Amino acid sequence: MANQGAAPDLAEHARSSARSGGSGLRFSWTVSISNGQRGVLLPAGPSPLPAIGGPEFQVGQQVRVELGNLAVPVRFVGITTHFPTLIPDRKPFFIVDLTDFQEYARRLPSSISDEPNEMWLALDEDADRSQVILQIAEAAPGLITVRDGEATAALAERNPLAGGGWDGLTIFSMAAIGIVVLLTLTVHSLVSIRTGRMDLAVARVLGFSSRQFFLSLAAERMIIAVLAIAAGAAMGYWPGLEILELVDLTPQGDAPVPPLLPSVKGWLMAGVLAGLLGAATLSVGFAVVAARRLNTAEVLRGGI
Repeated sequence: MANQGAAPDLAEHARSSARSGGSGLRFSWTVSISNGQRGVLLPAGPSPLPAIGGPEFQVGQQVRVELGNLAVPVRFVGITTHFPTLIPDRKPFFIVDLTDFQEYARRLPSSISDEPNEMWLALDEDADRSQVILQIAEAAPGLITVRDGEATAALAERNPLAGGGWDGLTIFSMAAIGIVVLLTLTVHSLVSIRTGRMDLAVARVLGFSSRQFFLSLAAERMIIAVLAIAAGAAMGYWPGLEILELVDLTPQGDAPVPPLLPSVKGWLMAGVLAGLLGAATLSVGFAVVAARRLNTAEVLRGGI
């Protein structure tokens, strides 16, 4: 039976320990028997208890876990970095099979097993979730909270600000930005046409064809648009990742669990770039229409 001393007790099956017969069991200890219960325990299941430990432990490591004034031997067969509702940065954790733990604790001289404070339930697909929640509340009255995972996910899809459904919010924001970009490029094109109407009138007098006229306007606007989109994407992507890592904290200032893992959706990025290029193309169309409406004779006569 494990103890909380610096050195574990030892039970050996040896021939030299036999009082009569071929062999016997020898029980020895290093720490004096002054506190707690000591002796030999025959567990119903595996001993030490197999467990999955947090990042502080190692596979194959064996520890003794305090249980009241007794101890439970645990051997780690796997390691995990995260587990729901547990924060490894605050305190170490490990996971054991509930049945094995309860059977081991029941055989201790003074069994101490805390009641669970959290339970996870998996329901059949045809189960009535609302009815199950009502039955849980009736079976376990008191200050309990029941959270439905599907209800939380549905709320996140309906209201992106209420959960993790940020794709909808991103699409709305990108659409708004696209409209602003379209208006900005259109205003810039119209102002450029007005300020450069003398050059355009001279180009028309020199015999520029409609195709050449269109290509000259399109090349100028598209170069500006492509450079602006590339610069904006570069300045928004990498600094944005750095800022997200700096603000990724809990209300207590600790690192969240699980940590934030930024991801870029290819289809969304492609849609944003296509929308911005489409806005730039529309602005070119507006510029061409505005340029064609210029009265060449009036512009040349005015000299401005």
